[in-house]
Amino acid sequence: MAKSNTGSGGVTANIREKMIGKKKKPASTSTKAKRSGKKLDIPISEDDLIVCGIAASAGGLEALRAFVSGLELSGQIAYVIAQHMSPQHRSMMVELLSRETTIPIFEAAQDLPLVADTIYVGPPNSDIYVKNGKLNLRTPISEIGPKPSADYLFTSIAEEYGERSIGIVMSGTGTDGSHGLRAISAAGGICIAQAPDSAKYDSMPVAAIKAGSDLVLRPEEIANQLLTIIDRPKLDVKSLAIDQDKEADLPPLDKILRRIYEQKNIYRK
Repeated sequence: MAKSNTGSGGVTANIREKMIGKKKKPASTSTKAKRSGKKLDIPISEDDLIVCGIAASAGGLEALRAFVSGLELSGQIAYVIAQHMSPQHRSMMVELLSRETTIPIFEAAQDLPLVADTIYVGPPNSDIYVKNGKLNLRTPISEIGPKPSADYLFTSIAEEYGERSIGIVMSGTGTDGSHGLRAISAAGGICIAQAPDSAKYDSMPVAAIKAGSDLVLRPEEIANQLLTIIDRPKLDVKSLAIDQDKEADLPPLDKILRRIYEQKNIYRK
């Protein structure tokens, strides 16, 4: 399992070279990969990469642990986490999450390339964003507000990846991430909120639902369904609001999505 060697300057040069070396030339074959326990060697074009931004704050560690432990290799998705942290303390997020998954996890560093089946964690007291297929860091403009800013991360993902954007908002206080989800939705991406009844603090998930999340799921359900979800981008969940007597004929995922749609309407009232 790969781990980051973090410090004030981010990852070391040898890790950076290792990450850059994992980038492949575009392939003419399908990018769809089998699900297995090993890193996939199927090359994908940068035009096929899907970037999934994840926002979390208070109670987020529990949610993130459940999420990453259920992730399967996709050959397509890179994950970028904006977990609110105290700027005065060194983050242990990489070490803690690495215990839950075999997927490589790194602390984000300036100009680190985005690679599929890799998780990147934003460092303390820095905003994280994506541009030209790489991670970027900046000093927060204001001392007020959450750091790193999920809204800033999500907006950059929407601008760079459009329909290949995913935004997930997990446990936390406040509303960070809800504005960025609107940007992802406007770009044609997929927006997901943690089910509020599964969150230690539900303010951020509820704000995300009100902002227009496409799906509302528990962290482990997000992980379990993510590969299916990306195969059905922007599923119109309203179409699942069919007559009760027809529900038995629905596929299992559609039954889940129908219940999610009904739950979303409750939180929007």
